[in-house]
Amino acid sequence: MAQDQDLLKGVNLFLSSNTQTGSDARVINWNTCRASGNAASIPGTPDIYSEEFPRNFEIKDQLDKGSFGTVYLVGDLDKTDEKRFVAKQIWIKAKQDTIDLLFAETNILLNAKHENIVQMHGYQIKDMSIFIFMEFMQKGTLSKYIKDKNGLSELKTCLFTKQILEGLLYLHSKNILHLDIKGNNILLEDEDKVKLSDFGLSKIIKMGQDLSSISGGTSRYMAPEVITSELENEYFSRADIWSVGCTVVEMITMKSPSASVESQCVLFRVGTKKKPVLKLPEHTSKELREFLDKCFTVDFKERPSAEELLQTDSFLLA
Repeated sequence: MAQDQDLLKGVNLFLSSNTQTGSDARVINWNTCRASGNAASIPGTPDIYSEEFPRNFEIKDQLDKGSFGTVYLVGDLDKTDEKRFVAKQIWIKAKQDTIDLLFAETNILLNAKHENIVQMHGYQIKDMSIFIFMEFMQKGTLSKYIKDKNGLSELKTCLFTKQILEGLLYLHSKNILHLDIKGNNILLEDEDKVKLSDFGLSKIIKMGQDLSSISGGTSRYMAPEVITSELENEYFSRADIWSVGCTVVEMITMKSPSASVESQCVLFRVGTKKKPVLKLPEHTSKELREFLDKCFTVDFKERPSAEELLQTDSFLLA
């Protein structure tokens, strides 16, 4: 019980220092949740929990397990349909950095409602664990889909890239930097729709904030300004655009950029303002090559935003 109370105290401190400001921002009141015993009964925040929130759930299958906890496929015992959810169970004994990542992700998702972003349905604190309920994306990760299809056509790549950029456009309008866009962090609802997920490294950028301490992501997908700690407030969103370019390469080639190069060498190369090594199929169109060239513009001040790409790029408009 002492551990439980210490965790709840830490949650409130974390969220109070990391939440958005303004009338649209929503923050979990963990103490109220713990006292009420019912996550859906928190007063003053009725829109945080969807009507589909599974108050009584049954574990159907284990999807993943790590040192932090377990990810389950669960069903709702109060409904007769086959509606399923993903439940992330985080043990209270988990390391503090793991807890911090969970709270960062939860805080982002509470304030992100978009058709190309995986939705959070609610949470429960139960049996010394926190359960975070997310929508179930039955087709799995984009990386897995790419491998299953032996790479994607330019037509399918264009469709998914538009949706990824639409999700990012929404996030960036809310001053949210995803910071870890890649195939493994994009999920498929069906064969024609993708959604952004995994917001553990994401940051809410405040006006005038010093961004030099912001770091993280996956080495082969990281923008130069993230590697060299040169992010600037006005252009923070451009870091995600570099990662989109890397993800497009993954869709076409089934590999990340510079896949044959050691990770440390990739960091050095990109960190010294050089574009990634690309090995594209010979039949790759001029429009796609030009799109990638825009995404991999080394000077982030010259790199286009998600909005600019969606409105003007010939590959996306074809």
